[in-house]
Amino acid sequence: MMMYGIAAALFWIVVLAAIVIPGIMLMWRGLRVPRRIPKHPSCSNCGYRVLDLPNWTCPECGQDLRRIGITTRALVARHRGSTFGVVTGWTLIMLCITAVGMMIVWAKVIYSSVQAVSSGPVSYSVGMTPMSGAGYTIQFDLSGTSSMGTASLSTNTLDLVLTTDDGASTMLTMDGNTGVMQYTLIGPDASSLEGSATADQAISMLYESAGLDTEGVLEMSEMADLTSYAETALSLPEMVDNSVPSQFFMGSASSSGLWSSSAGVLFQTDYTYVRVTLAIGALVWIVGLVLVIRRRRRLLRVEI
Repeated sequence: MMMYGIAAALFWIVVLAAIVIPGIMLMWRGLRVPRRIPKHPSCSNCGYRVLDLPNWTCPECGQDLRRIGITTRALVARHRGSTFGVVTGWTLIMLCITAVGMMIVWAKVIYSSVQAVSSGPVSYSVGMTPMSGAGYTIQFDLSGTSSMGTASLSTNTLDLVLTTDDGASTMLTMDGNTGVMQYTLIGPDASSLEGSATADQAISMLYESAGLDTEGVLEMSEMADLTSYAETALSLPEMVDNSVPSQFFMGSASSSGLWSSSAGVLFQTDYTYVRVTLAIGALVWIVGLVLVIRRRRRLLRVEI
């Protein structure tokens, strides 16, 4: 594992170097003129300043300036680079800087998320709607305490909230931390019932309390499916992973496909730092772009 991490780090170092080095070279050539080039127009042969001459002959070396040419810093700058090269170079450099910043911030976000999961309570929530179009929905909420720094629950409680089309809600709480499952049932009229039962018995009471038909073929199939999900969540909470919510709720526990779901996540990741890093990178790139273009234009002016 350590060798893999070292290899990955070396790979990204090479990739970033391959991007940033050409960018630096483009910036260097496009924004810098060698010191040996005189500040004022001069003879290309001897470097003598040729301003205000009465003819085209260099007083120093006697060469015809029309033949050998006149050197200016602007002409050298134009031959050494281009505005497009400067812009490209700056963009490549900022891409690398922003990428490094994103890696650091993303590592912090992932570390914070894992720390949050490994050191405190976590929860998983999913809305379930029967594909039959029956007049109710189920809110499936699993909560507990994580262990080993993973997105799995070592102790857990399951809340099932059944809401009918008329807005009446019935809640069943199932405690999976005891040898015999304990439940609490709160009906639409706020009446409360507690006791111990198997998962199928508790879910049957949930349907009865909500006033649903527990003898219908469709309802019995949906209750059996829901029981399978509940038993899996309470006995094997490690299956409830934020990376595969649809597999768990739509296939792993049962293959009947009786439900459609809108899955939640086991923990929420805060992307604020990621957005701020991107915004800062974009702002610095824009400001730098203005500055390097202005610098390039100054170089292209002929100084008299």
